[in-house]
Amino acid sequence: MKRFYITLSINNYLDSYSEGEIGHVGYYEQSNVVRADNPTEAVKNYVENILVYKVDEDSLSKVDDVPYALTGSWMIDEDGTEPTEFQLEKFRNNEIQLWVSSIEFYVYELQAVEF
Repeated sequence: MKRFYITLSINNYLDSYSEGEIGHVGYYEQSNVVRADNPTEAVKNYVENILVYKVDEDSLSKVDDVPYALTGSWMIDEDGTEPTEFQLEKFRNNEIQLWVSSIEFYVYELQAVEF
């Protein structure tokens, strides 16, 4: 198993079902080391085990002109977690607003060096 250093650029946007994206509400970065067999698996492990979001084949896509980056977006609630079905129903009925977390993952393979 290989070790990958993953750094994230995260942009959060307030979202309304009827109005769409209302505005940018925050930006932050974070990073961690993840063990996996390949870079894509490393990102999926990061999303599922550190961010605790669901990930499937359609969740991630390549970033143009950056061969070591993937991007993805997730709907989140005010606590930064994926909304429940109850919250999604309230969102669809324009009773609450949710956020979209747009994330770029930059992935680097860690290798030992000799001194």
